[in-house]
Amino acid sequence: MTTAQQQLFIDGGYAAGAEPVAVRSPATGEHVGSFPHPTAADLDTAVAAAHRAQRDWAAVNVWDRAAVCRRIADELDARRDALACLQTLEQGKPLAESVADVTEAAQLFRLHAEDAVRLNGETLLSRDSTKRMFTVHRPVGTWGVITPWNFPLLMFAEFAAPGLATGNALVVEPPENTPLTVLAAMDAVLAAGLPAGLVNVLPGDGAFGDVLVRHPGIHAVGFIGSSTTGAKITAAAGLNDLVGDRERARVALRLRLLRCRRSTTAPCALRARAVPPPRRLPPPPWIRSPMTPLTDPLPIADQVVSAP
Repeated sequence: MTTAQQQLFIDGGYAAGAEPVAVRSPATGEHVGSFPHPTAADLDTAVAAAHRAQRDWAAVNVWDRAAVCRRIADELDARRDALACLQTLEQGKPLAESVADVTEAAQLFRLHAEDAVRLNGETLLSRDSTKRMFTVHRPVGTWGVITPWNFPLLMFAEFAAPGLATGNALVVEPPENTPLTVLAAMDAVLAAGLPAGLVNVLPGDGAFGDVLVRHPGIHAVGFIGSSTTGAKITAAAGLNDLVGDRERARVALRLRLLRCRRSTTAPCALRARAVPPPRRLPPPPWIRSPMTPLTDPLPIADQVVSAP
């Protein structure tokens, strides 16, 4: 692993950042590498670069964007062994699983390259015969993405593949304990010819993630992680009313940019889902206690009338 791969990735190049943060193997405790902690200024630079690059990228023909995504897939495949080894060192999963993760990450770029060229709008009937109504998909803009520790590269690809294919830019925050594989994968992104600024990688902690999701230059938030952190992001986005009363419902949040055609270009890619706890219903009147023999069942008519 080179020194460049242990730096922040901003605007198509590696940047120094602030004080170094050590990354150790959870399996052996071995020092795997380090990276510089990003600052608020680094985030501003990354968001500005993403905005500039995204404006041009959105104007690129979708077939050309898809071709770049397929080249990223090829470059990831070419680096499969090295990326898988690095992921196993920093994350601790078996090497075979890391190989499968890198393989699937490449597949996602091919999948969304094909999806993007098949995005369709609608033509709607109008009461005015001189008018036509139709819908089209437009990129959202700049996505702020927070990925988990357990699938570093694969979860990055979950967002980057559909985001880039549909004309968006990304500012990605991998976790501090498993950032190196995503940073190393930026060599594949560069080799594929992706324009500078479309993907920026700034590993950080929870405090930095909070600054990221609140940044005024972020147009959508993608997150995969715990319900607790998801609830904090929901609050920061002003979506508490959507979630509801947490005293009466267990909030199950998985905030992510969906891998489907509509959500990759939807006005807001933040989804919250409130799942109420299981509710115990009283038994029907003809159901007796397991300890009580059923010797005098209710008439059928009463059963029907009394049934809830």
